[in-house]
Amino acid sequence: MEENVADSLLANKYFMGIQEKLPRQGPGLDELTLKALEKVQKLSEIFVVLDVACGVGMQTCCLAKALPKAKIQAIDIHEPFIQKLKDKTKEPQFSNIVVEKVSMFEMGAKFPPDSFDLIWSEGALYIMGIEKALVEARKILKKKGFLVFSDLCYITKDPIPLEVSQYLKEEGAEVIHYEDSIKKMKELEYEVIDSFILPSEAWTKYYYDPMREEIKINREKNIEEKAQETYKMMEREIEMFQKFIKYASYVFFVLRK
Repeated sequence: MEENVADSLLANKYFMGIQEKLPRQGPGLDELTLKALEKVQKLSEIFVVLDVACGVGMQTCCLAKALPKAKIQAIDIHEPFIQKLKDKTKEPQFSNIVVEKVSMFEMGAKFPPDSFDLIWSEGALYIMGIEKALVEARKILKKKGFLVFSDLCYITKDPIPLEVSQYLKEEGAEVIHYEDSIKKMKELEYEVIDSFILPSEAWTKYYYDPMREEIKINREKNIEEKAQETYKMMEREIEMFQKFIKYASYVFFVLRK
């Protein structure tokens, strides 16, 4: 997604109002977070982690429980997300999480070089642009540090229906086949440890299903034209998901500097 598209959504109080109520702000499952984490070598030597664009922090809390001896630095720019995660850190099991308002566009300048053993981001680096995000992340990763993230990719070599490709382009998503993504990662001098495709359940259980319910609730409360347009836009995304899931999905990538 282009930065201006992301900015317009952040400025849309109706869109963000629903996002704030969801358990996740994008596709994912705790078991998939743990599956990706298992691919990171020498977990006992992971002491400092950065979770980029953490949202309300479902995956952040999963990482905190899996890495109890590590400091989990979580960053986001949306205050309600940040506050929700800060509230969770009051629980002893999440006391190793530190939450701060920092844009991903600032992470390369905010944090000193070689700061993190592991950088994590689920479904968010596209906002910055994957190539730019990988370059910035490399600056603040320690030697042999890991970068784990998920991104929307084509998952088939079959021809992509025009309706699907046009919709994704309209949404600002620069989608390429995941094998081509891997080639770019190698060109940026990352070692690709593993990758795997997220199943359809990762889109629905904690994202689209609760989103659909929140739209129903909010549509009755907010009758403004802008609100109704927003809810239609979000419903169209859910509808289009059924059409593009055979061709595109999020893919987890596990990289090493």
